[in-house]
Amino acid sequence: MSKHKKKIDGVLDRVDPKHIVRSKENPRSEDFFKDKNFLRLKESVAKFGVIVPVIIKHFPNRRDGKKYQLIDGERRWRAAIETNQDKIPAYVLPAEKHIKVLATMFQIHMNQQGWDPTEQARALEATIVDLMSKIEQKDKTADIKQIEEELVKQLIDITGTDR
Repeated sequence: MSKHKKKIDGVLDRVDPKHIVRSKENPRSEDFFKDKNFLRLKESVAKFGVIVPVIIKHFPNRRDGKKYQLIDGERRWRAAIETNQDKIPAYVLPAEKHIKVLATMFQIHMNQQGWDPTEQARALEATIVDLMSKIEQKDKTADIKQIEEELVKQLIDITGTDR
């Protein structure tokens, strides 16, 4: 567990799945949504609706009608879209900085079934690029080893994982 305790406040609501946009940082490939488990989930959603809430965050200032960004529950959300559900249960988080959203997304998925190593790397790619840029801007005299050490330290803090 990270040394910093982070509390995330949100509200449970029912939202139109068409108002949700997929996160570009979700590392799952399209093949993940074509397997028999997804087809079974779609059948269940068509019959019973979405039972387990998705997790979304407010996505302000969009002109395309999308009010939220998906953090967790892409399979449930896609099944809801494909079965024409009007409303789905959602835990709605406030708008956050991009890096906090990525850290939250990473924690949720690693505490569930988890992503395989390739998916973990894809999920952290944008975070690593963002952190590297900030570290380099902060200390313009740092060599690559110092930058890597600081990057690893911050990734450990963000993800709650060990080296």
